[in-house]
Amino acid sequence: KSARLFMIPGMGHNPANGNRPYDRANPPANGYSFDPMPLLTRWRETGQAPDQFAVDHRTGGRLDRQLLVCPYPQRAEYRGTGDPMQSGSYQCRMVERPAAQ
Repeated sequence: KSARLFMIPGMGHNPANGNRPYDRANPPANGYSFDPMPLLTRWRETGQAPDQFAVDHRTGGRLDRQLLVCPYPQRAEYRGTGDPMQSGSYQCRMVERPAAQ
């Protein structure tokens, strides 16, 4: 595959959640952020496409949540145990669609 769609709620089009490059030392104070370059570099150099990844969410500069991001049409589903604010408490699953009538 040469393309995958990952949708991150509230992020918009820029991984830094703003109109500036991502800076690991100075992430945005609010909203979701992640550095896509390691994923893209590994995909290009090894041919291994990402199947999921986690993004951080900050409020007032404090990390308050990690979100598991899955390739469309999958979605992150809570495993039923663990901290719901941590990405490890979720797994990627296919979305069940109701049958057309």
